[in-house]
Parts: sequence; C-alpha cells; structure tokens
Amino acid sequence: MIKLDSISPSLTLSTASPPNADRARRLVVLIPGFETDHPQVTHRIWELARTLGYGVLFLGLCSDASEEPGLRRALVTMSALVQDGRIATEVKTEVGNDWVRVVKSNWRECDLIVCYADHRTGLRQKPLGQILESKLKSTVYVLTGPDQPLRRNAGWLSTLLLWGGFAVLVMGFFFIQMNIDTTREGWVHTTVLAITVLVEFWLVWVWNSLFG
Repeated sequence: MIKLDSISPSLTLSTASPPNADRARRLVVLIPGFETDHPQVTHRIWELARTLGYGVLFLGLCSDASEEPGLRRALVTMSALVQDGRIATEVKTEVGNDWVRVVKSNWRECDLIVCYADHRTGLRQKPLGQILESKLKSTVYVLTGPDQPLRRNAGWLSTLLLWGGFAVLVMGFFFIQMNIDTTREGWVHTTVLAITVLVEFWLVWVWNSLFG
C-alpha cells in the first residue's frame, strides 16, 4: 500500500511499482458521509492528479439518505477546487454502508483508489484501504495527517446499535437452541440445531453489513 506523505508537499510514487499511464486514468477518491471540509486534502488530491495526469472521481457514501444532499454539495465544492484545464472531475454519491460494493461498481482496472487512513469499516473495523487493496488487487493511496475528517460524535450510537443487535441475536438463538425438543435424538435433532446455527450466522452477517 502506498501512502501520501502528509508532511512533505511533494508526492512520490514507489519506484518498485510505478503506475502505468496507459492503465490508470482516474483517481477514485473515497469520501465518507461525515465532515468533508478540509481544503488541505483537496489540494493534495489536485497535486497528485496534476502530477500523474489523471482525472478525479469523488465517490461519496453516506448511511442515511438525509445526509446525501450535504455530502453531494461538499463533493461538488471539492470537485470545483480540483478541476482545471488539465484535470477532469466527476462526482457521485450513494446511500448505504457497503464500501466494497460501491467501489467495485464504480472502479475500473485503470483507476487508482484514494482513501483516508482512519477510514475503517466492517465488524472488526479494519482500514478500508487494506480491504480494498486485498479485494481489488489494486494500488491504494492513503491520505494521512491531521487534515483527515473527524467522525461526528453520533458515531457512538451506531456502535451501540451494532453491538446491541449482536447481543440480541446471540441471546435469542441461544434460548431457541436450548429449547429445541431434546426428545428428538439422532440426525433430526442435529439437523435442526445446525439450521439454527446457520441462520444465526447469516443474520449476524446481515446485521454487520448494515453498519459497513
């Protein structure tokens, strides 16, 4: 994974795996649906795009449809600051929590992905850059430094709902499994128990996907 130095204004690429201009045409900049007013980041994106000669796709994702207009306005502003005679820009926003799905539906093999270092997702809250690098086998640029967006304080509510839902699912299925008719022995009892376990894991996966 290649990181952008947040201290030095110069942008350098790893000489071990330089991007091929014939393959890479856009920077796909991932903007989460929280605070996005950071002109320093916008300048770094402009600098990178101008150095490489790529266009820029600002791709935003928010969990609530009510946040989408504000996120779009922020992306349009960032796009206007980056766009010049040499850099073409695009803006796209979606509503949901599945960053991997959204990136896959908009990403091309010739694109380079740019995301924030503190942007984490999934049950284990792994860095999004690591996940995308693994899933897409693509170079991912990570923006580091104090100019990263800060999550709103409301994030604690999302965490509470996530783990509260897990607790309800686990306790509920534990109760169901404890009360399965024990008079049915052999393969019938084993099959019913296995089905409840599979359903439990599936619901846990669905609940986790709702929170990114």
